[in-house]
Amino acid sequence: VSARVPVAQEALFAWFIPVELQRILLGYGPIPAVASTSDQTGPWDHVGSRRMVRLADGSTAREEVTECVGPQLFGHRVTEFSGPVRFLAREARGRWHLEPAGPHATDVTWTYSFVARSTPAAFAMAPMVRLAWRGFMHRGLEEVSRLASAEAGGPARLSKSREGAGAAPPPVRPRVPGTPNPPTASASGSAPARSPPYRPATHPVPTRSAPPA
Repeated sequence: VSARVPVAQEALFAWFIPVELQRILLGYGPIPAVASTSDQTGPWDHVGSRRMVRLADGSTAREEVTECVGPQLFGHRVTEFSGPVRFLAREARGRWHLEPAGPHATDVTWTYSFVARSTPAAFAMAPMVRLAWRGFMHRGLEEVSRLASAEAGGPARLSKSREGAGAAPPPVRPRVPGTPNPPTASASGSAPARSPPYRPATHPVPTRSAPPA
């Protein structure tokens, strides 16, 4: 899934890395919202850092940072599912790509793919991945855009500054919440629009997301 966020690339990345998952992953249809995260082992911009993600239905999953190249790329892996998805998927992989779209905007593409336990499991997951999980991702990206625009110095805030006594716009000061966080905690997804999905020696269930606007 893709969206243009009205925040400069560096400011958006600085805001996104520590944002709490429960603020942006609100649930969609049968996909539960993220309730909290805990047991984080290191800074969330360090490859290898891990944490436990708890969902609103009481299930959990383990999330790990697999790549972080600021301010343009963040990747993560989700494993150890405790909910029903554990019978279908071994793990899931997500990537966030941030590309500048002018001085005050960023094109964000979030891709996600599951690694199924078997061919029958792949077929069983396909409808959920195409419909429910993709809707979950769209809603999450909408929340990222809404919150980052308000908290990370979007152009609307800069315009108001300029309208005010002709003063220069204030410097961007990304908000840094107390608990770090990036993408999601269940397992599902859509496969990369421009880069191939992660495919271990199992049966991946990719879903192609729409190209960025």
